[in-house]
Amino acid sequence: MSKDIATLSKFHIRKKGFSIKDTGFHVLDENLEEVCYVVIPDLKLTRQVEFYSDETKSEKLFWIKQDKIFFATTAQYTMFFEELKPVALYVAALKENLIKRNVKILTLTDDRMCNLVEKSAFGGLLGDVSGADFLFTYGTESLGVLKQNRKQSNEYVMDLAVEVGPKIDPRIALGAAIILYGRVI
Repeated sequence: MSKDIATLSKFHIRKKGFSIKDTGFHVLDENLEEVCYVVIPDLKLTRQVEFYSDETKSEKLFWIKQDKIFFATTAQYTMFFEELKPVALYVAALKENLIKRNVKILTLTDDRMCNLVEKSAFGGLLGDVSGADFLFTYGTESLGVLKQNRKQSNEYVMDLAVEVGPKIDPRIALGAAIILYGRVI
């Protein structure tokens, strides 16, 4: 892979066309050069999101795995970097996500890194037709945005370029974006 995702702040996330066995996403930088390819296999008991250097899937960069097969009220996923090193948790209360989608991004000790929260209500019920926009927030501070491209409906644009304040690792933010856009949660 030619670019280190951890150093980038703007991404275009494009959903690949229809597939029976999995959902795919091309992730591009602000110059529209591909930085990774994401796969969500559809035929697994536990949901998993896999990030590869390209569509050949020859080099796995990092991944997100569903923590429990069955959950009644709260979904939880763990992100792993190389060598099976867990780095972040994604937690979503399912009842809350019906109206306004919200993913809490936590450290492994349950400290909040930030939230990825929908700006307006009812996106959870309307799904992709709502054209929902999301904010990465830490308390009252904005860490970035995730917006649907109004000209290209199969694309979201993620911008983590903030002037001051806390920052989030772009790989962890990208994981949260894919979880929401891919309807994993």
